[in-house]
Amino acid sequence: EDISARINKVQSETSEAVTAIERIASSVKQIDETASSIASAMEEQTASTQEIARNIEEASAGAQEVTNTIGEVTQAADTTESTASEVLSSADDINKQAQTLRDKVTSFLNDIRTG
Repeated sequence: EDISARINKVQSETSEAVTAIERIASSVKQIDETASSIASAMEEQTASTQEIARNIEEASAGAQEVTNTIGEVTQAADTTESTASEVLSSADDINKQAQTLRDKVTSFLNDIRTG
C-alpha cells in the first residue's frame, strides 16, 4: 500500500510538473512571439528613421541650392545696378556733349548770319 501511495504521489507530482512545464513553454512561446513583434517594429522604426534622415538631407541640399541661387541673383542684381548707373552716367555725359555741340552749332550759325 505504501508503495502504491508513493507511486500515485509521484505520478501526481509528475503530472503537475508536466502541466507547469507546459505553462512555462506556453509563456516562453508568447514571449518569443512578443519579442519577434518588437523586433519587427524596431526594424520598421529604423527604416522610417533612415527615410526621414534621407529626406532631411535632401531638403537641406535643396535649401543650400536655393541659398546659392539667391546669392547669384543678388550678385547679378548688384552688377545690373552698377551697369545701369554707368549707363546713366554715360547718357548724362552724352547729353551734356550734345548740348555743348548744339550751343556751338547755334553760335556758329549766328556768326555766319551776322557776319
